Amino acid sequence: IPFPTLSKARISSLCSLLDGHSYGISLARQLLEVQPKDRLKPYLDYIIRKLSDVHPIHRISRMIEVAVDEANKTTDGLAIKLLERMAVFMSPVAELTLAECYGKTLENKKPKRKIEQVVEELVNKHLVFKVKSATGESAFTVHPIVRSYVFHRLHRVESDLLPNFQLSGFTSGTASVYPGSKKSAKIITDLFDQLVETATEMLEAKHRKGAAEKS
Repeated sequence: IPFPTLSKARISSLCSLLDGHSYGISLARQLLEVQPKDRLKPYLDYIIRKLSDVHPIHRISRMIEVAVDEANKTTDGLAIKLLERMAVFMSPVAELTLAECYGKTLENKKPKRKIEQVVEELVNKHLVFKVKSATGESAFTVHPIVRSYVFHRLHRVESDLLPNFQLSGFTSGTASVYPGSKKSAKIITDLFDQLVETATEMLEAKHRKGAAEKS
């Protein structure tokens, strides 16, 4: 971590607490890079304290938690709500689907932040990554470790069978898939219903347009 003003011993402590985990260190580095010079040392101490408070096997999750908390501060809490919905997708989320996810995070309230601002914050915090879809369009994917954090830490899912739209049992009942709490299950099913509704409306609109062109 290239911070010459910080004690090498303290940086070594951070890396040791994270057991050299590259993603955990990447999260810490990003958070430190945006700190003002006078806040750099106190913030490093803050991260070290947060990591020291938990068992070693939970420290990567704690590091993700710190990054999520920082993203929430600049997005009025919308970052985690959007992340919860994006995490149900195993494949990259296209911008149109992302807009539907964001719409569900607002819960019929007037948005205080544009979707671009929230997504940019998640990307800057290395919680979400921008990629290219198979068609060459921009899409976004949640880091696998962050996806596990969302389900295990936020939704209290104890099984490794994480609920997502690639597991047919979650939405069709063809297999046993534990969805977590009632609240988390509702988040996912509401999003699924919204996607189906939007897809149906777009399909019907396409048919109407085709019929109008033929008449």
